[in-house]
Order: sequence, then C-alpha cells, then structure tokens
Amino acid sequence: MESQLYSTVRASYYDGGTHFEKLLNDQANTPNDLLRPDNIPLELLTHGGPELKNRLMLLILKIWETKTLPSDYPNANIITIFKKGDRENCSNYRGISLLSIASKIFARILLDRLFILAEDELPESQRVFLPSRGTIDMIFCARQLQEKSLEQQQQLLLRARTKATLTSVRELQYVDDNATPGQTAQDLQRTADIYNTAYERFGMHVNTEKTKALIQHPPGQILGNADVTINEHRLEEVEQFSYLGNILTSTSTYNRLMENEIRAAHFAYGRLRGHVFNNLALTLSTKIMVFRAVVLSTFFYAYEIWTLYRSDIQSLE
Repeated sequence: MESQLYSTVRASYYDGGTHFEKLLNDQANTPNDLLRPDNIPLELLTHGGPELKNRLMLLILKIWETKTLPSDYPNANIITIFKKGDRENCSNYRGISLLSIASKIFARILLDRLFILAEDELPESQRVFLPSRGTIDMIFCARQLQEKSLEQQQQLLLRARTKATLTSVRELQYVDDNATPGQTAQDLQRTADIYNTAYERFGMHVNTEKTKALIQHPPGQILGNADVTINEHRLEEVEQFSYLGNILTSTSTYNRLMENEIRAAHFAYGRLRGHVFNNLALTLSTKIMVFRAVVLSTFFYAYEIWTLYRSDIQSLE
C-alpha cells in the first residue's frame, strides 16, 4: 500500500506538478554565486527536464519511506558575511549556509506540511511561521507594555535575548529574538531561570554577551538595579536596546528611535549613491523607484506603531 505522502506528491506532480514544479522553479531562479556541497549547480534544475524531475521526486519519496537522508544533505558550505564592528571579532560575522538544492526542496516540502500544524502547536507569543503575523505585531506589543506601564505608574523590566525556546512563559517572541517583560526583578529572574533550564535540557546555552536588561522606572521614581543573573553572570543593564530593528528605551520616548531611523536611511542612501543616484546611465524614474523601495522603506520601518510628539515631528522636518 502506497504511503500518504507518496500519494500526495504523486498526485500533485502528475496533475500538472503545481507544487513540485513551483519548488523547482523557485530554486532554479536563485542566484548561483557559489557551488553547494554536492557540487551540483542550480542551472541543472533549469535544463534537467522531465527526467530530472522524475528522479528527484522518486528520491524524495525514498527518503520519506526509509527515513534516511543522503550523506551530503546535512552538510553545508558556510560563507561568512561581515556585519559591523571589529573585523577581528568572530561574533561580528553572520554565517550563511549553502545547502544542497535537492535537500532544500525536500525541506521545503516538509515545511509546507508543518505550516498546517503551526497554528495549533506554536505558542501565541511566536509571531513568525504563522499567517498574518510579523515583526510589527511584536514591536507594537512591546511599545504598548511600556506605555501602559507609564500610564499606571508601574515599573517594567525587559530582557532582550536571542536563541529563544518554546517554554510557556510571558514573552514577545519572533524566531530567536525575544523580549521578556516583568514587573519586578524577581519576576524577571524567575523567567531567566526558566529559559536557562529549557536551554540546558536541549543542550543549548544562553549568550549572556547579547542578553541585556532594561529597567523602565515609574514616573518620578528611581528604583534599584534588577541584578538579573544567568549562570552566575550578571546581565548588563542598558538604557536602550534594539528589538527586531526597533529601538526600545528606558524612558519609552521616540527621539532615539527617530535618530536611529534617520541614521539607517542615510546609510542606505550612501550605499547606493555611487551606483544608483549618481549614475548618469539610470533614468530619474528608476532612481525614484529605488529611493522609495530602499531608502524610504528603511526609514519608515514599523512606522505603524509610532506615537510622535511635536518635538519628534520637528526633528523629522
């Protein structure tokens, strides 16, 4: 008796191959700057024809039936991209893994099926992998927590971190970016301990160098430090930190956010100045289109949650 996956894939392939064909086309249209671990170029997907598609489909079905991956599927060629800061510091580089194209198609098939279960399995705080949810939702929640705490004259503590797990605690989670709120230092310490225990259970650890604590004091009051620790390492307490590309401050004001947005827009414009805006070979309409797509979109990132005062508007003008 053929498996359910075999029936599903075979049906989708032979009725016009809409899903399987789309996956192949998506991979074939990916830029081929570097070879993958299996040394198979992307052009093969474009010119392989029906024979390639048949064999690739049969390979995927065999993987599913035998529950065994080809030896080169887990391998990856890792390319490092410099972000910012000291070039001699390895933590200032981002790694990109170049995987086998066939393994990416198989992984995409699995992902499409996992999406069906995501709504029921992922916690409400996780705003990625789910339809109609994104970074703006989490930034809005964080801002609302800050503003409501000020209105009610309550203390608010936030802990920003990475490598979040699915532990059931109060959190604002987007993939591995996480901001955990608490009203007292004890609340925040308890949450930090829960996360740390969950990491250790899965053989992971908290990156204490990138985990920060922010204290928002009630209006007119200055309370003590939080002194939150993870594995006897005291977390650095900061006046601001970046959460999903948005600046959160201990005063919940927008002046530093505006400064950051203006700086980011200037940087985006400067990177394209020579190749685009000062390029005489490009038309004015093309330059305007690029300016709107890159510079303005960078500046107006998460503008939906802005609550600007007159001084903020003046700084923009």
